[in-house]
Amino acid sequence: MSYLVRSALPPDAILQVQLEDVSRADAAATTIAEDHIILGQHHVPLSFALKFNPSEIDPHHVYAIHARITVAGQLRFINDRTYRVLTQGHPSHVDIVLKPADQSAPTPP
Repeated sequence: MSYLVRSALPPDAILQVQLEDVSRADAAATTIAEDHIILGQHHVPLSFALKFNPSEIDPHHVYAIHARITVAGQLRFINDRTYRVLTQGHPSHVDIVLKPADQSAPTPP
């Protein structure tokens, strides 16, 4: 994971990464796995691994990674495209690039 602005984040910046089932276009995504990483302890690019139960993955469903960085509860960076993973020929590893939240809106899957 990386972000496009070349500036240091404050020590309390938090990266939230989620693995979501985005199969149903008419329903909210279901979170399969989630992690929160305090970025003040790490440098970008940042590697992460979400732990999930493989038996929860349906090969007929569509899964995506969603990521955001917040500082003091305020959204600063977010992914503006869908990063599909795990099924239907999509990889288990993706390189996520986050963009400033005020310049992007997430693209639905």
